[in-house]
Amino acid sequence: MLDVYHFDQLLTKQCLELEKYLQYLIDSNQRVMHLRFVPVIDEQFLSFSKHEQIKMAQQPPVNRQQLAYRLALDFKAAQLEGNKKARHFLMHMQEALVAKHKDYSEDLVQEVAEFLDMDTDDFHHNRMDIDTINALIAEQSYVKDNIAHTTPSILIENYRQNLAECFRNCTLQDLKALFEPDAQTPPTNLPAAHTIFSKKSPKLV
Repeated sequence: MLDVYHFDQLLTKQCLELEKYLQYLIDSNQRVMHLRFVPVIDEQFLSFSKHEQIKMAQQPPVNRQQLAYRLALDFKAAQLEGNKKARHFLMHMQEALVAKHKDYSEDLVQEVAEFLDMDTDDFHHNRMDIDTINALIAEQSYVKDNIAHTTPSILIENYRQNLAECFRNCTLQDLKALFEPDAQTPPTNLPAAHTIFSKKSPKLV
């Protein structure tokens, strides 16, 4: 079993495209793996005080950086109902915001949450909770130290081999060459893999 982590900026078409492909691999039984999406937000949020982080979680976003922060918090809150549901929540939100150019709003968040049959009371509490904020900021510290905000990046952990490799600046064709090599004619040249540890890494959630 592989653990696959997709690190990316949330508000790009490429991010959504890669997420859909990775989800397709699972849904179609092409690959057996644990899949996790890891949002990459602006590093400035790491330096903000807890008061500022909480305040921005409670106010409508006024720029793209704050929108990514709010969407990442929504995603982290959705993860409390399971990674699968959280992935679908994120992709529905991205489809609305990036592909259909809708505005981020509480009504949109509620609509997607209800469509996915989420516990909306708990979800709305958790998306502004200090524990959710702390989890996101801790995750971003890991991203800063190990991924260096080079996106999109794919981290593949193979615990049988006690190995993790990170592929940076991946495209859709790169992923297809990585996960479906027999379907590639001619083969795509993958970005060079960077081994980031030889022992088990701290788990991201």
